[in-house]
Amino acid sequence: MQKPSPAPYSPDLAAKATDPARCAFIYFIPKRGSVRCSILLCSSGVELVSAWPFDPGPCRACSHHLPRKHQDKYNVYFLTEFLGGGDLFYAIRAIGALTKLQSQFFTGSIALGIEYLHGRGIMYRDLKPENVLLDLAGRAKLVDFGCCKREIRANTLVGTPEYLAPEVIKGKGYTKSIDWWSLGVMLYEFVVGPIPFGAGEEDQMRLFAAISEAPLTFPTYVAEDAMQVLSGLLERRPERRLGSSGAKEIKKHLWFKGFDWDALAGGFFPPPWQPDAQAQMRNWEEPDGDLMDHVSTESFSFAKGMEWAKLF
Repeated sequence: MQKPSPAPYSPDLAAKATDPARCAFIYFIPKRGSVRCSILLCSSGVELVSAWPFDPGPCRACSHHLPRKHQDKYNVYFLTEFLGGGDLFYAIRAIGALTKLQSQFFTGSIALGIEYLHGRGIMYRDLKPENVLLDLAGRAKLVDFGCCKREIRANTLVGTPEYLAPEVIKGKGYTKSIDWWSLGVMLYEFVVGPIPFGAGEEDQMRLFAAISEAPLTFPTYVAEDAMQVLSGLLERRPERRLGSSGAKEIKKHLWFKGFDWDALAGGFFPPPWQPDAQAQMRNWEEPDGDLMDHVSTESFSFAKGMEWAKLF
């Protein structure tokens, strides 16, 4: 057993094979003292995750694959694919200036994951580079579904401030179109560097004001087709935002001309950047025993208030 650090969930264990590319990832959450929605990753998330191993679409190519779950008296355990390449936040800083292909690859991977969720009536609501992990080959996967909500319209202020859409800030209700705004913020980071609104702003109210009102500007080196796709995603009117009528609007955009969406969805698009596996493994913590040392063999029942655990 060996722990990767940092990890997307905590506490966690990685079942380590001789070949790091054949690792599996196990994370567990204590039953007691945990908020129900945090454990379930929202009720819609459980249904979604449970279906993943059997879905041939883009979910497995661009979203975190969770094939098994288990529980004992004290914890709920999840066996997932091991995404050992770090998160996209660190990746784009390691790369520096992203090429157009790298920007297309990361944006397209995220778009396929969001398309999968939206097709099932689910808003993601917390899209940001930290919630996209890479495997050791460099494929990008959407993770952390704790803010997902299966609704046509919602009102809750949820998400990371820098990536919130204007309609979320205004508190008058929003739809799944908010995810395309957040993707636009990320794409702006890929192409330009800083976030488009309120970069470096520590005052949250000023940040929100910038997101709601500041003009969208571009450096002179940004290509026309990139400005067009960014302007479409960062449209403040949700009904006119690129993607509001479906991900097909984004896929057909001129900026993606010649991009092989089928190869990306099928998982055989060669990643244009690969993490340093050895550098990642140097951050792993020392082994802490056999897996079964952490699993209780005591019998258990579902006490009052723990009925939700029957789903596992």
